[in-house]
Amino acid sequence: MKKKAVILICLVVLFSTFTVMVFAADPVKLIVNGKEIKPDVPPQLVNGRIMVPVRWVAESLGADVQWNGDTVNITGLSLLSNGAISKQQVAAWIKNQGKYEDDSYFMEGLSYELVNMDADDDLEIMAKIDGAVHLGQFFIFDKDPAGEYRLIAEHDWKVENWDFDDPLEIGGKKIFKLVSRTGGTGLDLFKVHLWYLDQGKFTEAWQGILLERSMVSTPGTYYKKVGSYQVDQEGKQLYAWETTHQLGEDGVTPIGEMKTTTTLYRFNGICFIKCNDNAVDTEGTTGDINYDKISAYMEEECINVFSPYYELLDFKILDYQEEVVNGNVEAIFLYKLIHKNYDKDPDKVEYIKEAKERGDSNYQQLYDEYLQPKEMNFQLKAVIDENDLITLYSNISPKGTEWEEVKMSDFIINKE
Repeated sequence: MKKKAVILICLVVLFSTFTVMVFAADPVKLIVNGKEIKPDVPPQLVNGRIMVPVRWVAESLGADVQWNGDTVNITGLSLLSNGAISKQQVAAWIKNQGKYEDDSYFMEGLSYELVNMDADDDLEIMAKIDGAVHLGQFFIFDKDPAGEYRLIAEHDWKVENWDFDDPLEIGGKKIFKLVSRTGGTGLDLFKVHLWYLDQGKFTEAWQGILLERSMVSTPGTYYKKVGSYQVDQEGKQLYAWETTHQLGEDGVTPIGEMKTTTTLYRFNGICFIKCNDNAVDTEGTTGDINYDKISAYMEEECINVFSPYYELLDFKILDYQEEVVNGNVEAIFLYKLIHKNYDKDPDKVEYIKEAKERGDSNYQQLYDEYLQPKEMNFQLKAVIDENDLITLYSNISPKGTEWEEVKMSDFIINKE
């Protein structure tokens, strides 16, 4: 029976996250998770080994310790409740909960941090995989009500750097910054992503270009784009700048005229939306409020529906017109969604892989087009009723106008 007790005690000592500090003439200090513990029987140095009272260590780690004669039972010891999470655990969660097959993840490039990203006291797990120059993944794990870590976000982003120490505080949201690097043959793209967690949900508030260099086509069409941004936290606004110029045949030397654009975005409580270029400044008017409601609704719907399949780059409302009909607000507009395929090696995409294997003359075009941005365009009508609920309609007539109630999920092709 005593042998069993010794085995259980050794297991606790092995898995606990505690530190002992020994000084020449001082008593041994016992520190558990950064906090000094002072048991009634102090730790002792015996024959070159540190002996610690198991009850104090185990109970400090949240375990329950019960003695029954010569047997000690230790229950409730959880690595997760103490932050002692190993790389092997994170790798296993990614394999079990990720969207790809187990062997698709390059676990040798895995790294992670534990950070409190939201309003609760639990630590979230931020993980990234560095797969290659343009390849990688980004993951967020959050605790569910049962105390288990669950994957709540996964993106095919090669993370160049992330910043958890200095978040933006806007509209009650704690917004963090991450820089990703993507691209392919002849294309190198650095983007900044502003995002936050709210009630266990990941939301990307904005993304913009920091550096884009393209030599995808023939000399004469090479270009470079450099961007930056500044957030006015008090005004809940974001200013973004982009400067574009052509490049010489060496892909380095600037040629021709430089063109700079400035775009103003406004935080609507969910994300930064582009201010209506054609609208008069009507801050606070009914029309402006309705526009913001519809813009926020459309962006959230598109993120929920399309983000599992595409990386969403921009959301635009064009030709916006609204009127009040029978007490409801009716707005008609063209909605433009800019997207691209999630960055992965195009040679691993089945139809591109097959084209390469059979020596198809269109292989390079298929390869290049896979990573290029594309557009979806929708002619829509949004109706806001007296309860502030939004109903969406699509024009299904090829020649005239015939509105039919839809959801954005109706536009997705079954990808199962």
